[in-house]
Amino acid sequence: MLRQILLASIAVLSVTGCTEGDSPIPTSYLTDGSATLEVCKGAGIEKCNNEPAEVPEVIDLRDPGWSSLRSERKSSTWTMCYLDLPGGLFTKRKLMFDCEPIYESLSDGDLSNSVGLRDALMKSLANMAEAAATFDVCADYYVDDAETSLAWTGHSIALASGAERMTAHNNYPEMLLAFEVQRSQLGASEEFQSETREYMSNCDAESLAEAGEYIRQNEQVIARYLSN
Repeated sequence: MLRQILLASIAVLSVTGCTEGDSPIPTSYLTDGSATLEVCKGAGIEKCNNEPAEVPEVIDLRDPGWSSLRSERKSSTWTMCYLDLPGGLFTKRKLMFDCEPIYESLSDGDLSNSVGLRDALMKSLANMAEAAATFDVCADYYVDDAETSLAWTGHSIALASGAERMTAHNNYPEMLLAFEVQRSQLGASEEFQSETREYMSNCDAESLAEAGEYIRQNEQVIARYLSN
């Protein structure tokens, strides 16, 4: 469960385009500007609520904020688009809306609704900071078990290292500072500590293994990001 939840922290940096069966990869989507935002909270049995949301009428897949969009053809005339949004460790957020795939190249002027790479990076770093704070809490929980505590600390250090490399790549030192501040503030929160221990099953062995897999996948995404 932990791995699926934590993947929100790196989803906004994905560069995977969406496909329509055997059709060419769309360059953009048209919408009517309306969407549904599904918000699910908790682990295991989740509680979900739907609320109205807005999306651009033209979505260009060259925009990093929409590059992980996926679509599903419902009929010959109806396609539904889905976009997972960062929501933190214990919250999943998903946009759902009707969309029409376009296979023609758009001009740069059509990117007026772009959130930009900077905003996408900020969202990923915010979720990575929450994950790092979670690992810090687990390390403290096992303060009397040096081996386990060190394993959790290693995962936290790996995230901090990834954040440093990503921000240095585009010369955003202020983002690295924001990462460290959020990580520190969350880790010091008694409410966050309590929620972390509850949802992580007291940081058990299964959670530690899933955290290791998350770190591995996170490193792969960071490597692709740094290669651009």
